[in-house]
Amino acid sequence: MYPAAELNDLAARKSAVRARVSVDRLRCATYAADAARPLHLLDRVITQWKRIPPFAKIAVLPLGLLLRQAVLPGKKVHLAGRVMRLLPVAMSALKILNARRR
Repeated sequence: MYPAAELNDLAARKSAVRARVSVDRLRCATYAADAARPLHLLDRVITQWKRIPPFAKIAVLPLGLLLRQAVLPGKKVHLAGRVMRLLPVAMSALKILNARRR
């Protein structure tokens, strides 16, 4: 009267689907963690950047250029040209940071 074989077959399929779903969930969680890792690093960098005093932020650009010249001595680095080219970017970044602070 009761289709026991069919119910057993459905129960087996249901457990297989549940197992597949749990494996897919673990896989998705792993992919999400891998995707969030750079965002976490970026968040830590932004947090550390906010802790730096404003006058030190201004000094970072020339120090970075001097560090590059020390690390790569074979390449000719035109410091004045680079500073002139990057000055508008640095000023706009400082304006954005000051606006966020308020």
